[in-house]
Amino acid sequence: MTTLRHGTCLCGQVQVALHTAPLVVAACHCRHCRKTSGSAFSLVAVMLADSVEVTGPLAEYPDTAESGTAVTRRFCGACGSPVETASAETAKQGTRLVKLGLFDGLDELVPRMELFCGGRAGWLPAFSETQTFAAMPAPPSA
Repeated sequence: MTTLRHGTCLCGQVQVALHTAPLVVAACHCRHCRKTSGSAFSLVAVMLADSVEVTGPLAEYPDTAESGTAVTRRFCGACGSPVETASAETAKQGTRLVKLGLFDGLDELVPRMELFCGGRAGWLPAFSETQTFAAMPAPPSA
């Protein structure tokens, strides 16, 4: 399978390969995503599940997202870099939410959605050409 994009965690032990383009790139401003990213928002790619390959020492943290959904936050067990957020809903939809901080060259991975905009930092300039949502919208179609 052809790899379109390859990324790693900070220490390089977790390797991530994306074999297709994302269904959508989203910025999430919810409190939990801010805390797990260590930043004002988290940038994720919504991917078809079978188009993502992750190898390396993953650790997991069970969480309840701001939406009330039970999620599993996966991160490198060695350096702590966030890798993905999974839920029963994403599994049912055949998608995966992959953290884009793992990848270099983000210029073409432009966010087209912003989620939980009520948690958006007031000093953060508006993203151009994004759909904004107060909470989690219906997932994009595959």
